[in-house]
Amino acid sequence: MNRLIDSYQWYLRDRTLDPPQELMESLKNLNANSISHSSTTLLRHLVRTYQLLKKWKVPEYVCVSGLYHSIYGTQTFQKFLIDPQQRETLLELVSYRSEKLVYYFYIHDKKDFLKNLTKTKSLALKNRFDNSIIYISADEFLDLLRIRLADYIEQMERTKSSANFLKGRLDESKSFIDGKEYSAILNNLPVSYLKKT
Repeated sequence: MNRLIDSYQWYLRDRTLDPPQELMESLKNLNANSISHSSTTLLRHLVRTYQLLKKWKVPEYVCVSGLYHSIYGTQTFQKFLIDPQQRETLLELVSYRSEKLVYYFYIHDKKDFLKNLTKTKSLALKNRFDNSIIYISADEFLDLLRIRLADYIEQMERTKSSANFLKGRLDESKSFIDGKEYSAILNNLPVSYLKKT
């Protein structure tokens, strides 16, 4: 098969990476399949983010957070499917731990988040709405970092995102991500990234 064919064809082949059906149905009921996101549908983006995380063998609660990561909207994606003031709606579908990560993903300032890559303690998020500081654990930071990387990688080829930006984030992430997981991430990068590095 032609090597230039979409590097994400594994999404179509490996059904073991699919999210649970009830979670898929919840996203369809929220019309995620009719909302545009990075030259595809929001549903497809969310599912592929979940699948990347699943392929990296991260804990299921992180994969589920990835599946819903922009359900409240984000700093760059200004639409929400569930009002962030009604977090209990998502809590009916997912664990507290998963929902908390989704909420953090919604509320955090993206640029400020990257400052944590140079820290070993006092990890924190800056609330993009009121500039307050939310201290988080190292595990929460790692989980958010995983979701951020999957979110970015999933969109890379469609949005022509910078391979150099990703390489910098991956290099900075080495102190947080263990070697096995780091290798799994590298082994699942888009063809366009691999050509540029």
